[in-house]
Amino acid sequence: QAVYQHLRDLEKRGYVESRRLDGRRMYELTEEGRQLLKVFRVLSRR
Repeated sequence: QAVYQHLRDLEKRGYVESRRLDGRRMYELTEEGRQLLKVFRVLSRR
């Protein structure tokens, strides 16, 4: 359940969007979420 709490928090912050599909909730990165991921990738290489 902790994973879903984090996903809801990321959704509130605008980093992911969710939608219902066949009774399941699907999550997808927003453009802002993709930009944040790029920053993390750059910082993790240092």
